[in-house]
Amino acid sequence: MLAALRAGVTLDAPAGALGVPIEHLAAFALRDSEVQSALAGHSLEQQLRARRHDFLTALRETEGDRELAAWAVVLDVLEAVEWLADPAYAAEEALLLTAVAERVSRPRRRIADELLDRAAELLETGATITEAARRVGVATGTLRSRSGQHPRLAAALPPKR
Repeated sequence: MLAALRAGVTLDAPAGALGVPIEHLAAFALRDSEVQSALAGHSLEQQLRARRHDFLTALRETEGDRELAAWAVVLDVLEAVEWLADPAYAAEEALLLTAVAERVSRPRRRIADELLDRAAELLETGATITEAARRVGVATGTLRSRSGQHPRLAAALPPKR
């Protein structure tokens, strides 16, 4: 498909050749920066940068799991290894993996039930979730995630919008 797009063919030709509706390829293109770049007529270099960006994004989301990241973006993992020969790319990937390692190794803060009780009490007396979270010193997402193990907090939380 990319070869056809790079040759200037519109998306309907590859769709017909693959026997899939054009809508399916269009939906795929929304998630694939390299295809988007090819559709926009960008240079091969820009398309490669888009592919690398997709891989780095997946690498971050998979907490540095190279094989899983390659699978997520439909990439041969060996291609990603070959990219490491480019010093600029290698430095960018190393920086990302360092940040991922720091985030993953950071100890999670234990939140006492008393704190969750206090948040529930604030919510029950009319505080917003943002106010309750701020007053007990946690993020709103933490209150939502911990509500699964704390029935009083779960009952006091407003529904997600």
